Parts: sequence; structure tokens; C-alpha cells
Amino acid sequence: MATLDAFEQDGILEHVNRIIPIWRKHAVALKGAKNIVDVRTAGILGAVEFAPRAGAAGERGQACSRICLENGLLVRTSGDMIVLSPPLTIGELFETICKPTG
Repeated sequence: MATLDAFEQDGILEHVNRIIPIWRKHAVALKGAKNIVDVRTAGILGAVEFAPRAGAAGERGQACSRICLENGLLVRTSGDMIVLSPPLTIGELFETICKPTG
């Protein structure tokens, strides 16, 4: 209950609801990029599925995960898919970089 009270007091759910369309727009924009099979979102979760390399299933996902970690971003890997789960308090920097257009 204390968590729900904190969410309400800090406006977390309103904040997340404002971020979701921005997050979805930029995640889905990856569809059609080279070696990306699919992009899915649910709330502010995102999954990017890569085409497997011939004879090396899972390698693209692992390589992407490694590059992300080297650049300060932690992602979860499942085979040739990465799962993105930003904090609910993802902030103004994200909103500034990914301003919705039109």
C-alpha cells in the first residue's frame, strides 16, 4: 500500500502515461531497420527481436547487450532479442531527446 501511496503522491502513473506514447513511437520506429525482425511494446517495456546470424543463433542479441552495457544501458537478453525496461521515473532527458512530433 505504501508503494501505491507514493506513486499517487509523486504522480508516477500520470508520468508513465505521458511517456508511453513517446516510448512506443521511438521503439516502433526501429521496425524495418537492418536485421530487426520485430519491435513490441507494452507500457514502457520494449522488446527488439533481431534476425539470427546464420549458424550463430543468439549472437546478435548478445552483441547488442554487450554494446548497450559498454555504453551504460542495461538490457535483458533472450536469444536474439533484447528487452528494455526503463525505470518508471524515466525523466526529462528522455522526454527532451524524444519529443513527440506532430
